[in-house]
Amino acid sequence: MLNYNHLTKMKHFFFTLSLSIFFIISVVSCSGELHRSGKMSENYIVSRDDLFLTYENDEKRYVFAVKLDPLSVNWEKEIANLSSDAVFKLHKDHIICNCEKGYICFLSAENGDNVFSFPSSLIMEAGFRGLAVSDSQVFSICEEKSICSYDIKTGEMLWNSEIKKGMEVVLDFSVKDKTLVYGSEKNIIALSTETGELIWKSEDLEELEKYDLLGETILVTYTEIDGLDISDGKSKWLSPYRGNSVRCTMDGVLIAASETHFTTLFIENGSEIMHYPREGTTLLKCHEEASLAAYTVKKNPLAEDKLADYYDKIYIFDAGTGKRIFDYRSDEDRTVLNIAEMLNENFYIVHADKKTEKNAIIDSFSYFNWEKEVSYTIPDPESGKNLHITLSHIDDEYTIFTATVKLPDSYPATNYLFKTESGNLVGEMTKRPDIITSRFAYDIIIYDAYFNIIQRKMTDFLK
Repeated sequence: MLNYNHLTKMKHFFFTLSLSIFFIISVVSCSGELHRSGKMSENYIVSRDDLFLTYENDEKRYVFAVKLDPLSVNWEKEIANLSSDAVFKLHKDHIICNCEKGYICFLSAENGDNVFSFPSSLIMEAGFRGLAVSDSQVFSICEEKSICSYDIKTGEMLWNSEIKKGMEVVLDFSVKDKTLVYGSEKNIIALSTETGELIWKSEDLEELEKYDLLGETILVTYTEIDGLDISDGKSKWLSPYRGNSVRCTMDGVLIAASETHFTTLFIENGSEIMHYPREGTTLLKCHEEASLAAYTVKKNPLAEDKLADYYDKIYIFDAGTGKRIFDYRSDEDRTVLNIAEMLNENFYIVHADKKTEKNAIIDSFSYFNWEKEVSYTIPDPESGKNLHITLSHIDDEYTIFTATVKLPDSYPATNYLFKTESGNLVGEMTKRPDIITSRFAYDIIIYDAYFNIIQRKMTDFLK
């Protein structure tokens, strides 16, 4: 027979064991994986070690705030469920969303508390327009036919301005100093941020597609490209550029594209710096901070043999002067493919190795001396001349390159993990992590009825 003391010891043992198992399971589930029932929206935002997302469950919508390191729930709050494509914005320390029907709310990013809200007919969903924040002032569509402004700190309405016929909001708000700018179907419109009064309305711009606010210039893309003066809405360019898109903007200059050329222009007056022909297949990549433009020129298969100088090559130009400062050409050992990326201190050029006829090699070059520093080799990729490689992540320890094959063949993207400093290949990855922080990599798995956020190491994504 078991005596009382023995039974007590056994009960204590099993209780301790159960508690330990429960503790271990809790730690694993809380620190390694988060699970929620419901349909997660793909609109999520990562800010340092915080993840913000929204999901729908049982016809209710929630904002979900997650601490990534260690992986844990920070806060969760029910908001209005006005659209299956609902989105939110992160502005400084606030989450901006439809907290309830007919209202825009500023929630504390720290704890989810409602800091400030105001009545608005605006539904925040994919592609919405009509909301901007500048300092402590918010501008929004308040009723269907009015724009209003509030002081975020006091909650006071500062003004309410009627949207007149033909001035409906088609292109979203931007703020520069004391001017609120937006686009209607055919016009750019400027309002005073202090009173809401109309400052100016541009002339009709047929097929107005977009605008960009660049300092004192409003760059507009319509049937042409032009630069408007923010003070009066009139053109400040010598003449509009007859192109169809702006490919990149840098310090005081831009590169626009037509069907036949890439053209570098001064933003201030539209005068031309450089004209580069788009023969063959020409790919453009820009380094905005350094004002560098890189052209990858692919050989034109219809070119005659006498065009011996026209073969796969990369040119890098100083965008401000038009001077060519670096070139990299195909030769008997290599075939140039593309530029993988232009970062602050280095740029990465991809070439195929003609000797092995198998490897794709990415060379890292320095802007300081234009010398090669590190090489990364992808062995026997699904290649050919249609291979295109991009740098999709880099930190002090790891670098990820993503390889795709363009038409006529179609292959899924393949990711390769390398050691950053040595260039050694760690291996092919099953996928690129959805989120990468300084210590961990995260996988977000979304199903129709639930989703998981899983904390892993970078090497956990290897095949």
